[in-house]
Amino acid sequence: MCRVSNQIKFCTCAKPDELAQLKSYWVFHSFDQDKGIHMMGRPLFPASIDLKDDAANKKILLVRINEPDAFDMPLSPKERDALIIVFEVPRQKGEYMDHGSFVRYQFQFKAGKWVTHHYKYFEVECTHNEEKWGKVVAEIDWSTFRNRNDNHF
Repeated sequence: MCRVSNQIKFCTCAKPDELAQLKSYWVFHSFDQDKGIHMMGRPLFPASIDLKDDAANKKILLVRINEPDAFDMPLSPKERDALIIVFEVPRQKGEYMDHGSFVRYQFQFKAGKWVTHHYKYFEVECTHNEEKWGKVVAEIDWSTFRNRNDNHF
C-alpha cells in the first residue's frame, strides 16, 4: 500500500527552480479568465499505482487540504483556482516508458472549499497562473509500493 499520510503538510519552503528536483511538491494556480493561451501536445500518462491506493490518496488529500493547518501560510483561494499535488513514484520493472514517474492529484476550489478534479495539464496551463508552490512534507511511504498491474489487489 502507498497511502498518503493524513499528517501531510504543505510548506512554501521551496524556490521555483527547486521544484524539478523535489520528489513531492504542490503548486497553487489562480484562475485567469483572460489568459486565453492555447496549447497542444502529447500527454504523458501518469505513473501506474494501485487504484485502491489512488482513490484513498485522493480522499485523504481532499480532507487534509480543506483543514486550516494544511499549509504553512494562507493560500486565499478563489472560485475555480486549482491546486496540483505531485508525488514521485518508483518505476516498476517492465513499466511502459510512456508512463511518467509521477502521480498528480488536482483539486479545484468551488463554493468555498477544495473538491477533487480530474488532472488536466493543458486546462490548467491555458487558464491559470502559478501563484504559490512548495514542498510536501510527510508524504507517502513507498516501501510497500505496488502498481495497478500487480496481481494482488
